[in-house]
Amino acid sequence: AERIRESHAVIASQWLDRLRELLPVGSNEIFPTNELLDHIPALIRDVSEYVRAPEAESVAANTAVLAKAQELGRLRYAQKASVHQLLQEYRILGAILAQFVKEQVVLLRVPPAAPDTLDVLARLQESVGVLLQTTVDTFVAAYADTIARQRRASKASAAWSVMNCGSRSGRSSTRRNCWKPRSTTCSENAAWG
Repeated sequence: AERIRESHAVIASQWLDRLRELLPVGSNEIFPTNELLDHIPALIRDVSEYVRAPEAESVAANTAVLAKAQELGRLRYAQKASVHQLLQEYRILGAILAQFVKEQVVLLRVPPAAPDTLDVLARLQESVGVLLQTTVDTFVAAYADTIARQRRASKASAAWSVMNCGSRSGRSSTRRNCWKPRSTTCSENAAWG
């Protein structure tokens, strides 16, 4: 846990480098502000605290960690990422953390007992899972909100069209009051609603 904390900036940099290779956006668009870029090393530090003392506070109960993951979810939605991309991004983070643990175990003069190493890996996996779930939940909520807003706008547009062009039953106002895309008639517009 201490080694993860000490190397949080390196781990975050490795993740960002891998994301640059993966994502179809420019490297400065992945995390467009220094504030967001600063969140990643802080997120790794917070994960290291959980690895160090899991009984103190669960990652899922750490509001700072969850807030950072939510912000990432909103950012990735705004960047038009996909859920598939999010899954892959967190899979990469998990792989980077596992590789880091492997390297650290090799560097130790006295390797830790296998159960201790497995405990660390399990906590890291749990942390990445919580981050992934929170990011995806936030991403999907933003998507659902967009769909709901579009549906309301569509209904409002249809209501306006019916109100100004008449209903399907043939009640219509004059054609000059109707919105006419291309060459459609007022009655065709009303049928769209």
